Amino acid sequence: MPEYYPRSVRVADLIKEEVASIISNELKDPGIQGFVTLVLVELTRDITSATLWVSVLGTEKEKASTMQSLNRARGFVKTLLGRRLKIRKMPDIRFKLDRSLDAQEEIERLLKDV
Repeated sequence: MPEYYPRSVRVADLIKEEVASIISNELKDPGIQGFVTLVLVELTRDITSATLWVSVLGTEKEKASTMQSLNRARGFVKTLLGRRLKIRKMPDIRFKLDRSLDAQEEIERLLKDV
C-alpha cells in the first residue's frame, strides 16, 4: 500500500532544493559570510508560509550578517522560486537560524571536559 505523501511535503522538498541552489550560486551579497547550509523547510499545510532553517558556520558576527543578508534577499529568492517552481501561489518565506549545530558542539565540549 503506498504511503501518504502530502503535497506540502513535496513542495517543501522542491523549495529546499531550489533555495539551496539559489544561495550557493546566485546570491552575491558580501554580507553572506561563513558556510551556509539550508537544513530544513517547514511549510504550512495550505502552502502559504515557509520557514527556511539555515545553518551558518562562523562567528556570531558572521551569523548575524548572513541572516540579515538572507532576510534582505527574501524578495529576490521568492521571485526566482516563482519562476522555477511554477506553482499557483508562492508561499511567503522567512529565514531562521538553526542553532542545533551550536548545541551539539557545546555538548561535545562538555563531554571532553568530563
